[in-house]
Amino acid sequence: MANERTALAWTRTSLALVATGIGLASLARLAGLSRLLDLVSAALCVLGGAVAVSAVLGWRRTETALRTGRPLPAPVALPWLSGAIVVAAVVLAGYIVTQR
Repeated sequence: MANERTALAWTRTSLALVATGIGLASLARLAGLSRLLDLVSAALCVLGGAVAVSAVLGWRRTETALRTGRPLPAPVALPWLSGAIVVAAVVLAGYIVTQR
C-alpha cells in the first residue's frame, strides 16, 4: 500500500502544479500583468503533467521491484521537480522585485 500512497502523493503534487499554473495565468490576465507570467504558468502546467507521468512510471518500476524481490529504485523526478521549483521561484522573485 505504501507504493500506491507514494504514487498518489506524486499525483497530488502534479495536480497542485497544474492548478498553480492555471491560477497564475488567470491572475496575470485579470490584472494585466506581464506575459512572462504566462510563460511561467505554462511551464508549471507542463511540469505538472511530467510529474504525473513520472508518478505512474515510478509506481510501475517500484511495483515490479517489489514483486520480483529486487532493490527499490530511487525516485527519478525528485531532483528535476526540486530544480524546476527553484527556477520558478527565482524567476517569480525577480519579477516581483523588478515590478516595484
